[in-house]
Amino acid sequence: MKKIISLFLLATFALCLVSCSGAGQPSYRNDTTCAILFENAEKKLTLDEGFEFMEKGELAVMSEPSIGGVLDKLDDSAFRFTGGSSFDEYGILHVAVPEDVESVKSAVEEYLKAKREDALYRSYFPGEEYKLDDAQVQVYGNYVVYGMLSEENRTALFNEVKQLLLDA
Repeated sequence: MKKIISLFLLATFALCLVSCSGAGQPSYRNDTTCAILFENAEKKLTLDEGFEFMEKGELAVMSEPSIGGVLDKLDDSAFRFTGGSSFDEYGILHVAVPEDVESVKSAVEEYLKAKREDALYRSYFPGEEYKLDDAQVQVYGNYVVYGMLSEENRTALFNEVKQLLLDA
């Protein structure tokens, strides 16, 4: 009898571990286009005029091998960068399958690291190096979002995208 009770308790404990392992993890939508996320997020940002918009197809011409190497893992993406007036840049990438999210995130981190470590690039906009140093990458489900922005704008970007993607 003690053996049966012990096995029952062990099975119950194991079942609780399995069912609770995802507890506390937010659930994110997977059906919102990057353009819609951009449109909504930009309403929360305070940026100078002169931003250029680039979608996945255009990204292939970028000379950044780290991001260029994961384009085939994306089914949607959008990027904005200033046309030579500041370091401000941000992007939203939608990864086609969940298994590829970490490799895309790593590629974006490598991209940002390369910009941070490029002395010539750092010299373009004196006083804005903090945007390079503080650039961050966040993951919301299948979306990889990065911001090379002021703290205020970066926080607004991440908060808005997260809010838009949270399942209600």
